[in-house]
Amino acid sequence: MTAPIPGLLGSAGPAQFEWLVHFCGRPNPAAVTPTVPLAIRNQQPWQRLFSILWEGQIRGFAPFGSDSPMVCLSESPLEHLRWLLSTRQWPPWGLLLRRQTVYDLGGGPVWYARPEQLEMLPAELRGWTVRFETGVNRSDWLHEREWRIPVPLANPVLPLPADAVPVILVGDPNWQPTALVSRTICVDDSGMQVQPGQLGHPQMVEMLELPHLWTAAERWYWDPDQQQILQIPR
Repeated sequence: MTAPIPGLLGSAGPAQFEWLVHFCGRPNPAAVTPTVPLAIRNQQPWQRLFSILWEGQIRGFAPFGSDSPMVCLSESPLEHLRWLLSTRQWPPWGLLLRRQTVYDLGGGPVWYARPEQLEMLPAELRGWTVRFETGVNRSDWLHEREWRIPVPLANPVLPLPADAVPVILVGDPNWQPTALVSRTICVDDSGMQVQPGQLGHPQMVEMLELPHLWTAAERWYWDPDQQQILQIPR
């Protein structure tokens, strides 16, 4: 059976946003789902962003109350995103994906469900839900405005299309995911690269390389002093 072709979403209204942010960390003391391996939990948010950019994929994990791995995002217009970073203390490291791209990849908004509604759902749908409850067992995460993308249980990763990430959010305007790669090239007497066999002397040089997702995206920086999201000049 042929998979359905995703349709186009309507334009985002003033309370919505065309881009959804995948944060690379959680604010303290927010709990992390126990399905996240300890090695990843121990990483700093910028280290997680580094891995995502170089691997070209986001790893998904089963959220609380579910066995279905998901990649989680937040639909946060700029003023709401500023509030998450300043008041709710979310670490300012993440990727923003187009809302349409998230939908095309099988994603959608979560269901904030009361406990009695959750009990009516089959296990295979629990990954789409967030428990909504007040009182002793309080669970109120409406401010996260969450979307999720399901990923396969056997290989719970979301490969990112080359044009999927229009913006990257960082907490340091000078940060970049560089890696030193050593390789041998032939150079002539002036230091210009030439083809092997031509006049020149091979030598080892260190070449700075950057992942495509980084070079193709705008970069935003959260300035804690100004309490503003600023665009980093290219």
